[in-house]
Amino acid sequence: MEKLKQFLTIMSFVGAFFAGVFMAIKAKKPQGMTNIGSIATETTRMLCRTPTMRDGGLVQYGRKESFKPSKWKTPKGYGLKKFNIGGSLPAELLVDNNSEHKERVIYQIHGGAFLMKFNDCYRGVAVKLSKLSGGASVFSVDYRIAPEHKHPAALEDAVAGWEWLLSKGYKPENIILFGDSAGANLAIALTEMLIEQDRPTANSIVCMSPWCDLAGEGDAFSYNIYNDPMFGRKKGALDGSYIDNPEFILSYVGDHDPHDKYLSPVHCDFDGFPPMLIQVGTYEVLESDAITIYEKTRKCGNDAVLTRYPGMFHMFQMIGDIIPEAKKSWAEIGGFLRRQYRDELFQ
Repeated sequence: MEKLKQFLTIMSFVGAFFAGVFMAIKAKKPQGMTNIGSIATETTRMLCRTPTMRDGGLVQYGRKESFKPSKWKTPKGYGLKKFNIGGSLPAELLVDNNSEHKERVIYQIHGGAFLMKFNDCYRGVAVKLSKLSGGASVFSVDYRIAPEHKHPAALEDAVAGWEWLLSKGYKPENIILFGDSAGANLAIALTEMLIEQDRPTANSIVCMSPWCDLAGEGDAFSYNIYNDPMFGRKKGALDGSYIDNPEFILSYVGDHDPHDKYLSPVHCDFDGFPPMLIQVGTYEVLESDAITIYEKTRKCGNDAVLTRYPGMFHMFQMIGDIIPEAKKSWAEIGGFLRRQYRDELFQ
């Protein structure tokens, strides 16, 4: 039965790819979108329209995959330390054994709608971040997730990770926060909390497709509802998107007010925030989350860059260098990281 499921999954991907190629040929690309990028977007759209992927099924699939045992092997030249913070919070520290900058660390807070565990995908991202930053270590926590745990469990664990880094001698000016989707939410909420406590913040923050409005009130939840291939609806449909399955997708909210700034950081003050790099696809229902964060932090006089990638979908960067848009995105992140660490090459 398991082999049959695997076969059907593979066939779904194959079918989605060919359908995506056909749709990409027919579709009108937004200006600046590449042909390969269009195929990736339309393939994703076709895959997410399959019965098992609708109404939040994509997130359910990702959640299930995140619980599978790790098959990841530490690359040559790197060391990986696994441990528990406070005896209960799993954490990992990836170290470049040949790096001259052992004092630098990127604090990666993974995404996954507050429903997925830290997994091998993010271990791969950790290696990429270390290389792009010129040898910084990468620290990650496997924070508590919904539906078993509600807000503020994930934020409490993100804070515990920050405190652990400080306890080990890492200085705030040498820590860069990196978060995607729900992870970007936690990175921003953590920063807001530190500022409220009149404490030093991280050197800077990188946000990929930040999910920071859990009430779903941003404009993009309307204007991109039929554009978003992962979390939107089929054109003309009245349901079928991830927001149409709130009991599952928003289970982390629990009984809390979704307008709480520590749950939906679009409501943060952003006064005193460190430099930020924010990336988002223009087809995402979360595009307005990114725009709001950018506009609010810039209004406070902070340094922030918002890059909107034409026609791209949520977390397109995870495809890697297969599509030009993802390659460009990672290059932008690498440049930002090195500039923040003030490497002479990027002065």
